[in-house]
Amino acid sequence: MINSEDNYITYSLIAIIAAVSLYALRDKRFFNRLIFHPVSIIHKKEYYRIVSSALVHNNILHLGLNLAMLYVFCSGIEESAPGSGQLTLLLTIGASLLSGGLLSLFVYRSDITYSSAGASGIAIGCMCSYFILHPFENHVSIPFIKNIPNVYAAAVYLILMLFYSKKSNGGKIDYSVHVGGGLGGSITAVMIYPEVIQSIL
Repeated sequence: MINSEDNYITYSLIAIIAAVSLYALRDKRFFNRLIFHPVSIIHKKEYYRIVSSALVHNNILHLGLNLAMLYVFCSGIEESAPGSGQLTLLLTIGASLLSGGLLSLFVYRSDITYSSAGASGIAIGCMCSYFILHPFENHVSIPFIKNIPNVYAAAVYLILMLFYSKKSNGGKIDYSVHVGGGLGGSITAVMIYPEVIQSIL
């Protein structure tokens, strides 16, 4: 395990997202240029929005929650992943970002009114990746059920998000980006460390 002071990927990611988000909260035009807007991505070819939308957030609470998740799970991957934790984290971030964005793009491809912002896809992808890399540790506890092994917690979370993605929520939460990000992070963990599957089975 590397020293937590060497988690430069995690700290750099958090610093960039915090700086861009805080600026965007003060400049609405800047915010609107970066948000996820499927129709603009498809018809105006503004593909950068798939990435830039992860750098801006709707409010301070939204930003704080995502940064907290990124700190916990990104640093966890960077410190504990077998081999190069930095490389694993970079691949997880990239896969979660793209898979979450592409799934959301497909779901909302015809909705001209839809837009979203936030690093939730990355955060959920890193959470699921970390849980799969540590499948039988317990980081989730539910009253009356007690502790749930990480691998099952990740699976239950993705199933719930998939269920809620089928329901209308007034555009408040993009569950599809949660599902896509989680799948991207999970698949990345399994592809890099296929031996994890044997330990789970």
